[in-house]
Amino acid sequence: MYFLRHGLTDYNSRNKWMGQRDIPLNPTGVQQIHEIIPSLEILNLEAIYTSPLSRAKQSSEIIAENIGIPVYEVYDLRERDLGSFEGSQKTIEKRKMMEKNTSVESMAEVVERVKNAFEGIGRHQCALVVSHSAIYRCIVNCRIFVSSSPGSSISNAEFVCLHEKRVG
Repeated sequence: MYFLRHGLTDYNSRNKWMGQRDIPLNPTGVQQIHEIIPSLEILNLEAIYTSPLSRAKQSSEIIAENIGIPVYEVYDLRERDLGSFEGSQKTIEKRKMMEKNTSVESMAEVVERVKNAFEGIGRHQCALVVSHSAIYRCIVNCRIFVSSSPGSSISNAEFVCLHEKRVG
């Protein structure tokens, strides 16, 4: 299984939190997705599972149109709900405040829905999941899967291989 973070948006460029705001790709983001298609074509992907938010869905549709595979929308792959922090400038101080704010979806809630999402994705042997940075951090930090990339951050339009965790 592979994971791709959606292409660049204007909010990404401005270092603003999007959360579940439905922000589309900007022209650079569209170009980024087109540029990775040759790398994705050689993977023999069978399907794409995508967040319903337009930046991920748009990324998925561009890939699917060029590779000729189906796209399945998975509601639980949407970005973390950042409540009143959505649209604000990212700062260390605001991140600390955000983690204590009750309007923000807790990481425990994100983990639960991401686990639910992946339970339903198992029917294709070689699939691409297109989603968001918080979802990727959740996958890696909670060890739902092991990533081929070190660390728990992922850039726009970056894709990585996800391996099932091994017991023992």
